[in-house]
Amino acid sequence: MAEKKKSIPKKINKLKERQLKYEKMKLEIEYPEHFSIEDIDSSNVNLLNKLKSLENTIPVPFFWKYKKINPIYKLNKPFLVPEYLKNNLFNLSLDDLLKNVPFRKLFSFGDLTKHFFSYEIQFKNVKPGYLSQELIDALGVKPGMKCPWFDNLNYFGLPIRFKDKKIEDFFVKEELNK
Repeated sequence: MAEKKKSIPKKINKLKERQLKYEKMKLEIEYPEHFSIEDIDSSNVNLLNKLKSLENTIPVPFFWKYKKINPIYKLNKPFLVPEYLKNNLFNLSLDDLLKNVPFRKLFSFGDLTKHFFSYEIQFKNVKPGYLSQELIDALGVKPGMKCPWFDNLNYFGLPIRFKDKKIEDFFVKEELNK
């Protein structure tokens, strides 16, 4: 009987040849520690190796080297829901689901919103020049004293939002404390 030789697949043969070429070049090159298997394909291997070994050089990022392994440049195909799931579970579209959901209105003075919390209670008495008792206690300001930001307001002027408003004085009043 004739013995059949086991033929090596072309892909494996190419990989072995590439590995042998890499090992030979690594022995010939000046700086083998900077040599990688991708450098075999370059037109001038010695120049590339010298450039890699220079000080303050940045290596090529991983995702640029291996585009075949990690194909970022390709677009992903959209996910298709199987027919049996479409028929049973996904009868309503997203617009139909969100039609009855109540959305809170945004405030004009900062466009703030937070679900399950009422800002209306907090901002009912907020006016320019008014200091709450909590703020007065936190700042440690006594009645008749200037507010800490009074000097900055004189220097820079009022904020853009309050250009039209007139704020009478920036002194802490005893009436507001009560």
